[in-house]
Amino acid sequence: IIFDTTYAGGPHDSLKIYTSIVFPLNSFEGEKNITMTIQNNQAILIFEPSMVFNIPAVLNVTFVGLDLNDVNPSTVNFVYINDDGSTKHVNRKDLKVVKGEGRIELQDAVIPHFSRLAFTR
Repeated sequence: IIFDTTYAGGPHDSLKIYTSIVFPLNSFEGEKNITMTIQNNQAILIFEPSMVFNIPAVLNVTFVGLDLNDVNPSTVNFVYINDDGSTKHVNRKDLKVVKGEGRIELQDAVIPHFSRLAFTR
C-alpha cells in the first residue's frame, strides 16, 4: 500500500506525506480490505482492520513540512498506542528528524499487528 500526497499550507508552505507498507507473502490468510488513516496534525497512522500478522509487515513513513521548532530530534520515537493510552516502541531500521525541513523519516519499521501508530516527542 502506498500513500503519496502533498497539501498546501503549514510553516513550510506545504506538507508532503509518503507512506508505504509491504506485506510479505503469507503475512495473513485470505483477502483483506485494509485502510490507513493519517491524522497529520498529530502524525498518527491508523490501520484497520485490527489484526496480527503471521509475518510482520514493513512500514516506511515520511512527513516533510511539519512544524518541528519545539521538537528535540533525539527524543522523537515511533510507537504503538494501546487502547488504554500506553505506548510501546516499534522496532525499526532508522528514524531521522531534520528540523530545518520539518522532516521526520521512518525506515523499515517492523509491524507485527495493526493498531494506532504515532511519532512521539
